[in-house]
Amino acid sequence: MHTESTFLKRLADLSPTKQALLEKRLRDERQQEGDSSTGIPRRAQEKAAPLSFAQQRLWFMQQWEPESAVYHEVVAICLSGPLHVEVLTQAVREIVRRHEVLRSTYPTIDGQAQQLIDPSVHESLTIELIDLREVPEGEREAAARQRIEQEVQRPFHLEQEVPWRRLLLRLHQEEHIALTVMHHIITDAWSMEVFVRELTTLYAAFSAGKASPLPEIPLHYADYACWQRQRLEEGKLERQRAYWKNQLGGTLPVLELPTDSPRPAVQTFHGRRYPMVIHRSLSQRLQALSRQEGVTVFMTLLAAFQVVLSRYSGQEDVMVGTTIANRTHPELERLLGCFVNTLALRTNLSGNPAFRDLLQRVRAVTLGAYEQQDVPFEKVVEDVQVTRSLRHATLCQVMFELQNVPLAEQELAGLTLRPVEVEHTTAKFELSLCLRESEQELSGYLEYNTDLFEGSTIERFMGHFLTALEAVVADPGQRIADLPLLTGTELQQMLVEWNATAAPYPLESCFHRLFEEQVKRTPEAVAAVCGKEQLTFRQLNQHANQLAYYLQERGVGSEHVVALLADRGIPFLRATLAIFKTGGTYLPLDPHHPAARLRYVLEHSRCRIILTTSAFAATIHPVLEEMLAEERPQIIVVESVPEQAREYLSPEPTPLHLAYVIYTSGSTGKPKGAMVAQRGMLNHLYAKIETLQLKEIDRVAQTASQCFDISVWQFLAALLVGGQVQIFPDEVTHDPVALLAQVEQQSISILEIVPSMLRALIDFLESTGSPRPTLAALRWLISTGDVLPAELCRRWLSLYPHIPLLNAFGPTECSDDVAHHLIDVFPAQAASSMPIGRAIGNTRLYVFDDGMKPVPIGVSGELYVGGAGVGRGYLAEAARTAEAFVPDPFSQLPGERLYKTGDVARYLADGVLEFLGRRDSQVKLRGYRIELGEIEAVLSQQPEVRECAVLAREDIPGNAQLVAYVAGQPEQACPAEELQSRMKEMLPEYMVPAAFVFLEALPLTPNGKLDRQSLPSPRENQLMAETTYVAPRTPIETELAAIWSQLLGVERVGIHDNFFEVGGHSLLVTQVIARIRDIFEVELPLRVLFKVSTVAELAQAIERVKARSEELRKPAVARVAREAYRLKRSALAEVGATSQVKMEG
Repeated sequence: MHTESTFLKRLADLSPTKQALLEKRLRDERQQEGDSSTGIPRRAQEKAAPLSFAQQRLWFMQQWEPESAVYHEVVAICLSGPLHVEVLTQAVREIVRRHEVLRSTYPTIDGQAQQLIDPSVHESLTIELIDLREVPEGEREAAARQRIEQEVQRPFHLEQEVPWRRLLLRLHQEEHIALTVMHHIITDAWSMEVFVRELTTLYAAFSAGKASPLPEIPLHYADYACWQRQRLEEGKLERQRAYWKNQLGGTLPVLELPTDSPRPAVQTFHGRRYPMVIHRSLSQRLQALSRQEGVTVFMTLLAAFQVVLSRYSGQEDVMVGTTIANRTHPELERLLGCFVNTLALRTNLSGNPAFRDLLQRVRAVTLGAYEQQDVPFEKVVEDVQVTRSLRHATLCQVMFELQNVPLAEQELAGLTLRPVEVEHTTAKFELSLCLRESEQELSGYLEYNTDLFEGSTIERFMGHFLTALEAVVADPGQRIADLPLLTGTELQQMLVEWNATAAPYPLESCFHRLFEEQVKRTPEAVAAVCGKEQLTFRQLNQHANQLAYYLQERGVGSEHVVALLADRGIPFLRATLAIFKTGGTYLPLDPHHPAARLRYVLEHSRCRIILTTSAFAATIHPVLEEMLAEERPQIIVVESVPEQAREYLSPEPTPLHLAYVIYTSGSTGKPKGAMVAQRGMLNHLYAKIETLQLKEIDRVAQTASQCFDISVWQFLAALLVGGQVQIFPDEVTHDPVALLAQVEQQSISILEIVPSMLRALIDFLESTGSPRPTLAALRWLISTGDVLPAELCRRWLSLYPHIPLLNAFGPTECSDDVAHHLIDVFPAQAASSMPIGRAIGNTRLYVFDDGMKPVPIGVSGELYVGGAGVGRGYLAEAARTAEAFVPDPFSQLPGERLYKTGDVARYLADGVLEFLGRRDSQVKLRGYRIELGEIEAVLSQQPEVRECAVLAREDIPGNAQLVAYVAGQPEQACPAEELQSRMKEMLPEYMVPAAFVFLEALPLTPNGKLDRQSLPSPRENQLMAETTYVAPRTPIETELAAIWSQLLGVERVGIHDNFFEVGGHSLLVTQVIARIRDIFEVELPLRVLFKVSTVAELAQAIERVKARSEELRKPAVARVAREAYRLKRSALAEVGATSQVKMEG
């Protein structure tokens, strides 16, 4: 170990050039292991040769994106001085003569891509000269850049042309720009340096009238390609292949970085580069740290980079790709060609190690990869059977490179050279950090995909990377979760500025006192309406006073919990106010919940009184029968309370006294009671009043269940401003047609519904043949309870552009809503869901990591709530309360708490919050908050169930449902209907799964955990149960099955077999497409087979293309033929891509 550590320290002290040379020499020595001969033999001199594995992948990618310039390698140099164009041309011709790869095209021969070498193309080679001297001086540089851009973006046709082009732009008599554009299939970074070095040598020699001083190269790139394949076929790389299968075994991580835009369904390659410099001081300290820890600078930079990626993604299994020159033989060093190989560096960051310990993990991974670098990346991908995805790059989504290729001397005889910056508009990966080490500093760029990231996000990312580097050199013993990323300015913005929400709400009083003040102001105004019944403010107050006095006589006082079992209506509202007036706490019960659940809530809350209406007096008695006599609450029927003009005796409760307890779904299998104080409730009411600008003229629709926390503000907010609450019964709120009619007829100004109801409303409005209601009085449409799709907002604003939407978000534990987001303009077309907005008054919202430290803008974390709205906790649940309500480190008031919501969110750059989902198994369905664990607990109690899981699925957009997965006990079958029936006796209707999927066993991940991603949809499960082998039914299906059978080496292929699941991979796709072209005379793009991967689906795609092709053959005139070409391309969009159909003539 000591010797190895000393060696690594000495290695870190070497210059980049010497490191590269030493690394090469060590590889040369290692190469002899397992090889009887270290030399690379010349191939038989044939015109065509196979592609190398790297070329094969690049050829495939070009077929995939035939118009793309993403794999174009560019060198642009400004030449000042007398340039001899004919000498330059002579030098380039000589380079082309020397290197076969510069004379190669890449056609398909017998279904396989080959490199076809032209022996004489160099003889007629020219350099295109563009004279720009006639362009006005002030416009000349722009004209040059425009032409460069055109050449860089112009795609190569690999089958027909040598994939490189040369251009010389003359700006003045003695000023030129030399542009070289090569496809990556014939070059790499090392090759570009070789090219420039040979060009300068030859130009100098030919200018002096001398012959070429360069020795002939002993072999060519095609020789290397043949040798590479031969070694693989002879099994000389089996040990290395075994390493990669082990290193990349198990579930491979897909790095899910937070993006600014939704990820496209198919990976794109639009990009830009963000320049960066690691200044000399930091570079020197990184070198010193590397020497101290016995690692290279590359390893230190990679470790820090992976820490930042981990912190951004929340993943501990992080894979980053890097390239290696792969010129393991001396004779390869002077060749042009694509030798570079990609290594997947997979690092385990779990356990929150100290950074210096992480360095040792990275060191082990890196050295292991270097030792096994000979296996082509393409074979690694094939060996580890990577799951294919059109959305991501295969295996590695992020790259890191520290260039140590020796720079070629930028000198040309009699000329001064300087590089010309060429704008890069492509990105091969989501992120690629490319640095070059010099004696002074580390410099380079971060290339990023512009369809995923904004420039401002990349700027912040690089700032966080630099901050992390400063931290690790200061103290490499820090735990990686503690490494700072954010600057002081960012912390001030996120913790202070975005939470400056102080609002002068009257929170020193209680609701009933504020209501009574409003009664004095507007005693005869209508306060509440339900059907034909209505009460003025004075009447409502009088009725509430009578009931409050009656309750006081029966001992109800400060914070006594009173259960309220009634339909939503004026008696319910009256009872709520009466309980407030006594200082008590109301507990809403839903009359439609099963008896078992009602009994649990009553027993757990220890309430002593149940207020109910005559309609449910008989309902509650069976619930109480199974309770101990001494624990049974007293039942008071509201209608039986005598009408007496007596004022209640106010106990003067304080704003810190409890206002209500609402039971929500609990992960342990039992519901939990969230407690909210008067102060928190009032804060939310006044936040709604402020945001909606509620006034006396407003009519607020009360639509929510009394056990749903949004019912609180719907019942009460209007009563504080002299407005009116209009209570709609369930038969109206559950019927979109009836609800719309009532909103119109009753002149409702404020309507709140859940997104699923909003969808139903819009569907009706868009489909109705009769005139739409004008909704002239409606001022606000509020969405709550679930994620609000942007598409619904677009559709609503198309129908009613004058009625804005408000997206409201908040947990029951925090007085309902804590954030509001106004939507009065069409959401961006790329947006899939709407943000939840900003904190309401007197509320603070933070997004923290697992260590309660703020995460960067755009990065997901857990949402914490602070401020006036935070509830007291869970009734009679001290442990649960302590777990979810934690000390507030940012409050100036002692004892204040933050609520850990369990929601995953992120701050956007403008300070708006975006909701991303849940950390746990909690979901929201049609506005109801559901703990899946509670359903699973009930289901697992059934004797026939061995194990189970419950998911909320939305396999059909807008139609979310609960699905139960059940693995039964041996020989104990139980129909789904029976399980549903039993669950309805214990759970509310909305918590009973709509579908049951029965499995032999639940799928597990390699580490033994439930693999929720592998649980099939109910429809998929039905298909799996019904579908076995299905033979081809049509001639096209028969031909396709035969193609697959031959290429995959399987005896029988059914029409529903997935190409990739029965042994197919990307390298075979090209052969499938080639055979389809020959047999069916249609041209399909490669990506089709990634989208329609079964014989049946592909046959349908071919039939559609052939049908459209036949339609287009009929017209004979040229104008129609041109239109046919356009239609052919659109026809193939049906199968996911653009293609051409072969046509005669």
